[in-house]
Amino acid sequence: MPVTSAELKQHLEQNEAAVDRVLRRVQGFTDSLMTLDALRSTAGITGQPLEELLADYLNEENLGWEFMFHLTQPIEPINAANFDLEDLGDFAHKMLGFKLYVFDEIGFCGIATLVSHRLALTAWHVTVKDKRKERRSGLTVRTQEGSKSLRVLGVRFEMPCHDDQWDVGLQDGDILRANPDVALLAIEQPMTTYYELPAKPPAWMTGRRKLCLSHRQDDNGRGVTFVTGRATIDDPPRIQLEWEDGVTRPGSSGGSVFDTDLAFAGFHQGQLNGVSEIVPYATFAGIDEFTQAIAEDRAPPYIYSLTGRVDGHLIIGRQRYCHAIHDVVRGAARHLRGIWIKRMEIDQTTGLEFSYDLLCQVLAQNGQAAQVFRVELSLGMEDLLETLNARLHGGTPLLARPGAADDETSEGASDKDRARQLVDLLAKTTGATADRPSWIYFDNPRGGLRKAAQQQLELLLAMILSDTRLRFVMAGGETYSVPGPKAENASALTGPGVMVDYIGQFDREDVRHTLEAINRSLGLGLPTHVVDFVLMQALHGVQAQGTVYRSAEVKTVSENLQRSLAPLLPAEGASSP
Repeated sequence: MPVTSAELKQHLEQNEAAVDRVLRRVQGFTDSLMTLDALRSTAGITGQPLEELLADYLNEENLGWEFMFHLTQPIEPINAANFDLEDLGDFAHKMLGFKLYVFDEIGFCGIATLVSHRLALTAWHVTVKDKRKERRSGLTVRTQEGSKSLRVLGVRFEMPCHDDQWDVGLQDGDILRANPDVALLAIEQPMTTYYELPAKPPAWMTGRRKLCLSHRQDDNGRGVTFVTGRATIDDPPRIQLEWEDGVTRPGSSGGSVFDTDLAFAGFHQGQLNGVSEIVPYATFAGIDEFTQAIAEDRAPPYIYSLTGRVDGHLIIGRQRYCHAIHDVVRGAARHLRGIWIKRMEIDQTTGLEFSYDLLCQVLAQNGQAAQVFRVELSLGMEDLLETLNARLHGGTPLLARPGAADDETSEGASDKDRARQLVDLLAKTTGATADRPSWIYFDNPRGGLRKAAQQQLELLLAMILSDTRLRFVMAGGETYSVPGPKAENASALTGPGVMVDYIGQFDREDVRHTLEAINRSLGLGLPTHVVDFVLMQALHGVQAQGTVYRSAEVKTVSENLQRSLAPLLPAEGASSP
């Protein structure tokens, strides 16, 4: 329906600012935004009245009806809540780490938010070319202009938008809930900085409120904008964006929206159906598959690679070790105080050498980095307790307290007291608590230990067993005595004890476990028959001993596995310009 200059003149006289705001809003995505100031400049040249130029523009662009509809709506007051500038500054700095720019082989196509180590939340329609739903090729992400691009190896979770949302839009709440246009991209390596989604979405009330939108504000993809969100209470709520100073540029879809408490409210769906709107968090927050994917990636019970990459050092046959560490972090293994890694072949080094790195990586990916104190045992140690004390405490010697001195009781009682003091010092120095224990990792003493140092080691392990703030890993040391009850599974312990982790062999199911962890973590979506084929290729030509393989074959199997997976992953170098 055409709009007349007469009715526009009346609105310009009453509230010119409102006319300009609505004019910006109805234009949607454009690189040549028309404003009242631009029209006024033209009027100064042509001599035409401003209202006539505005009417001509709206009618030529078929925006008259939409413009008048929004202009004549009653103006609701904006909720008084505002952003705290100090909090906002800290938040903006953190955003540099978790705001991702999404590219395909052609160029910039959207915004995503890293919500766990390797999963990035975005609008599903960012991942496809158009309504035909063909996946974009060469998807990559990067944190900021000039940073290294990381491949998107798969989509871990996705719920597409409804077909009607590409054109005419939707009003049916049931259809919107079933088609929330959300996806989790799986990137090729884990990152340390991510945004932790709130457990519950913020409550929405009808009316207008201030929001912070992370979107593409310029050609380099940088920027945030403060906008107004207008919500109606439906199920899910409808939240449309009102632009005070312009609109987002193409490629802003998927950008996260935060309320004045800086809580995640949803993501920008862009102008997918002709209206700038938010997909509210409430629409998908309760979907089990969505929340489980994020929870598992934030605190993985098993990691398949020391580097977090498929082309890194793959982990095969260490499920129990990883799961035990994970269970301690979660508080699900309250009786597990230590892990003793024992070799089936005493001269074996494979498995022992990287168990320390594996411990650190599992802890780091479960949110407990820098919680490991490493102890290198050697034949030259005469006083193990004093050696460790010197590392922790400098020049203050570790002496038995009165009542336990060498001249008052046995040497064993004296060392026991010193070991007790050392354990307390270890816990305090590493900041350990019962809820967040530190780990003491004892390397395999390749040249053996002197008898006195060996006895002190056993005392020290016994003291750790009785302290809820510490856990230990004993790598090797099969000829020594590790105190406490033993079990091959942590769940079998009924009191403070040690899980024995035997290494030296692996079987077909161990390889499958690693392969399925890669498939699940990266959202590759490989069907069962493809997984079976890759597994067959990984073990092809590897000599078995009955149903098991020697740990010396891990390197060969890992290389075979990587070689078989390579054609199933996006090509290297498929990055943004």
